[in-house]
Amino acid sequence: MNLAENISRFFQTDAFVRRESARWAHANFPGPREAAARATTYALVSTLGVSFEQLMPMTDIVRELGADEWTEWAEIQMSLEEELKCYFPAKPDFVGRTIAALVDFVAALQGGSSVPKPRRGFSKSDWCLAACLDAQ
Repeated sequence: MNLAENISRFFQTDAFVRRESARWAHANFPGPREAAARATTYALVSTLGVSFEQLMPMTDIVRELGADEWTEWAEIQMSLEEELKCYFPAKPDFVGRTIAALVDFVAALQGGSSVPKPRRGFSKSDWCLAACLDAQ
């Protein structure tokens, strides 16, 4: 990555990331999954610091974007829950590691199959997506 890319990434505001996430989602997932795609893209870009040019529906989140730490997955999950006002189950049945698979999973949660907010006492590692990645 060159200096110009580093500088432009440094000056990306939250409003810019939200606007570009909406554009990316509309271009790649028009229709009922668009809101889930917008929130997923926003979570990935803001958490991992990747650029929109790196994102394609079949991009591997772990291998290509570098989300290999459970803390990164917990931050992505918390961002999605905050954006969409839905909560992940204690043992999510997320399979796959692509952006498209994550969008499908989030769209299903948003469609009414989400669970109530976890009670106090649950550790974040109990209900984050990292557990699903370990199972693969």
